[in-house]
Amino acid sequence: MRHRVGIFVPLFCALAGPVLADQGAVAIDAGIGASLVRVPAPYADMATSQVGTAPAVWIDARYGLTNSIEFVGTAFAEPSVPYYVSGTTISSDAGKLSGTLQMHFQRYGLLAGLRLLNGNIWRLIVGADVGFALSACTSLHLIDVGDSNPRDFGLNLPNTTSSSFVLAPSLGVSWVGDKLSVTILPRFEALIGSSATWAVTVPVTIGWDFYL
Repeated sequence: MRHRVGIFVPLFCALAGPVLADQGAVAIDAGIGASLVRVPAPYADMATSQVGTAPAVWIDARYGLTNSIEFVGTAFAEPSVPYYVSGTTISSDAGKLSGTLQMHFQRYGLLAGLRLLNGNIWRLIVGADVGFALSACTSLHLIDVGDSNPRDFGLNLPNTTSSSFVLAPSLGVSWVGDKLSVTILPRFEALIGSSATWAVTVPVTIGWDFYL
């Protein structure tokens, strides 16, 4: 029992101890991860959507305002991935047509916010960001899946782009060395625009500190 206590006490101190002086430090983070995104179907008569995943790339720039508060700017991008929104109804010259909307969806954006830090080598991070995200839907086709041989209805569905205001709280943990850091910071994104939706992102980034 005494041996176990000897293991957990240093770990607790590392997690909950005071933050080392990082005021004035500038850091650059870069990493990859995944996003879970709810994508509304463009042109649909009634709200339909599909939840899917996409790989993502993040780049962060951080500045230590105090020993426990950082200002953060983030750029992210998600490549084009296919989505299939079943049960989509679209009005056309031939009337209302129902099927599966096939499309490609991609997203990118800019965020800025604050992070609260607690810990020494291992740091608990609580953050909040605001910003804008741009999304694009391309290669849209409404597919008739009622028959054994699915077919394209042949509708002219132009590509669409939309912008959203982003509110993004986050909670994660970071390992910090002398200058190197590794951070896992899951983030929930409320996307407010013409079609309100949401995303959950889980970035894993590697950072390097520059002390001014």
